[in-house]
Amino acid sequence: MDAELVEPAAGAPAGSKLIGVPEHSGRFWVNYLFDADVLKGWSVGAGIYAASGAPVDLANQFATGDYFTVDAKIAYENQHMKAAVHVKNLTGEDYFVPYSFFGGRVAPGDDRAVFGSLAYKF
Repeated sequence: MDAELVEPAAGAPAGSKLIGVPEHSGRFWVNYLFDADVLKGWSVGAGIYAASGAPVDLANQFATGDYFTVDAKIAYENQHMKAAVHVKNLTGEDYFVPYSFFGGRVAPGDDRAVFGSLAYKF
């Protein structure tokens, strides 16, 4: 299914691709839970997100570039608690995304970020 205008709108001809919608995108994630006694409760995971360029304007004159990001996590869980550290955009990939619905602008994509979480079960 293509994300495109079916009728002319705002000066853009029918068939123009929608602003901010890449033609192709996808995400893949794997997680491994260790079973060995010494590592019991520990898990690691990694994922990749990839997207083709997305139009920046309704006339489809400009588009962002293709990009991919890598994410990772490490976690520990037992019967009472779970702790995890997640890293988004592990490699610090520089990329741009369409910024405004009305088009013509881009913004830098998210830089590397580290998040932590902690949960306790009563």
